[in-house]
Order: sequence, then structure tokens, then C-alpha cells
Amino acid sequence: MATLKHTCSIDGCNKSVLARGWCRSHYRRWGAHGDPLAGRTFVGEPEQFLKEAVSHSGDRCLIWPFARNSAGYGNIMLNGRFQTVSRVVCERVNGSPPSDDHEAAHLCGKGHDGCVSGGHLCWKLPTENQADKYEHGTALVGSKNGNAKLSEKEVSEIRSLMGRISQQKIAEKFGVSSSLISRINVGKAWRVHAIQ
Repeated sequence: MATLKHTCSIDGCNKSVLARGWCRSHYRRWGAHGDPLAGRTFVGEPEQFLKEAVSHSGDRCLIWPFARNSAGYGNIMLNGRFQTVSRVVCERVNGSPPSDDHEAAHLCGKGHDGCVSGGHLCWKLPTENQADKYEHGTALVGSKNGNAKLSEKEVSEIRSLMGRISQQKIAEKFGVSSSLISRINVGKAWRVHAIQ
């Protein structure tokens, strides 16, 4: 006796049923959004939003509602490859970058939040872009750095102890290496502007 193959109950979907009459994709959308059709990107939507981003010039950020990379920047599939949306928008608004070294910089400081507003983007060299991150408070320095072993308060306390007790004793007190204490002392780690 032949077994019946059950297909997803959503119109136009021919995938096998996982649960509740839906395939894996529709079941996951239902679990995440409460609706098996929610959370889906329809063909052409990202491209249409990209056009809006290019012409958007208001003060408000225009946040990319589709796929993003691990740093929060929007991604789009164009010409058969994934590209960073802010770079595509910057190129369409401001022309080609002046050099291969130039980056699409966010004047609003909200690139990591997915801003793709054409009016918020310009070309800057990496050093200029990094300086902007300090100005916006988005640079991954101090305790914002996921690898940081110390807090700003602890670093201030370490600096106050310098010259009063040995670097080795300070390192033992805070559970870090004496080389880190030395780098803090000479300004190679935890620079003063990073913790103010």
C-alpha cells in the first residue's frame, strides 16, 4: 500500500509537512511571528526599499528591515552576490568612492542599527570613519569591547595605584596579566579618551 505524501497547506507551497499542516519554513514563521506567512520577504521588496533609501534625505534614519550582517549592517543580494546596503546607497547617492580605501560612513552614527538613509552617507577614509565612531560613541573601546576583562571603574582604580604598588600586585588584585597593567600604564590599552 502506497503512503500518501502530505504537502504544506499554504497555497503554492509543495514542501512536505512538518507539523500543523505546514512545511518547516511556514511552521517556523508561525512559531516566530504567530502567522505562517509573516516574516517573509517577497521578491522585489529589498530592491524597492533600496530605491527609497537612495532618495531619502530627511533627518530621521531609514532602518533596513531585511537581512543584516552580524554587525547590524543591511545586506542585499545584487548581481548574484551579497553587498552591504549602505555602501550601495552611498555609491548611488555620492558616486563611486574616491579610492579603494574609502568606506561608506554614517553621519548619524547608526550604521550598526541598520540605517541606510542616502542623506546620512558619505565617503570617508578608515581613519576618518573610526574618528566618527569615537565622536558618536559607537567605537568598540573600553567595556564596549566584548573581549574587555576590566571595567572603566577598574581601570581608573588601576591608574590610581600606579607607582604606589608594583604592577605585579595590581595584576594579581584584578586577575589580569602584568603586561596588561603595563600597557594601561603607557596608554597602549584603555586609552584615556576611551574611558571618559
